[in-house]
Amino acid sequence: MARAYLPYGLTAREKRSPKLRRKLSSCIRQVEKSTCPRTAKRRGKYDYHKCKVNPVAVCRVALKGK
Repeated sequence: MARAYLPYGLTAREKRSPKLRRKLSSCIRQVEKSTCPRTAKRRGKYDYHKCKVNPVAVCRVALKGK
């Protein structure tokens, strides 16, 4: 699976579950588009320091109970 929209430090649970990785990837993409300004995107990647929230952290909390 490609690394697009996934963090490099996946948890053990995320590594085991392809379904969870797909959900995480989709969530991160949506949060990046809604909370990060266009100036935060460079060479296809977002600089999370310029975003209002950290998309990875938001999505991990949202998917934690699922």
